Amino acid sequence: MTFVGNFKDSLVNKEVRQKFDNLFLKQLSQIVNQWASKKNKPHYLKLIDFIRFYTMTTQLHSCFGARMLQFSINSGNEHLGIPERVNMTEIPDRK
Repeated sequence: MTFVGNFKDSLVNKEVRQKFDNLFLKQLSQIVNQWASKKNKPHYLKLIDFIRFYTMTTQLHSCFGARMLQFSINSGNEHLGIPERVNMTEIPDRK
């Protein structure tokens, strides 16, 4: 893999893109856990809005990171009294 110009060129490769998505979704799940544990609902909801936008505008593949994020959001929502639940099992497996 070579970097030409900047990092965006490295995400053209399907395998690298899938690894990036998996890692990024895992990181987001950790941030969700941290904000939920702080019980700062306004900041938590801003994060959830970003995640909603990201997952709706990015062609994700089925991965462990997506499952972790789903669990974290659903647990965080329950912890903060938010009735909404997400289901990331609808992400198609794009292997």
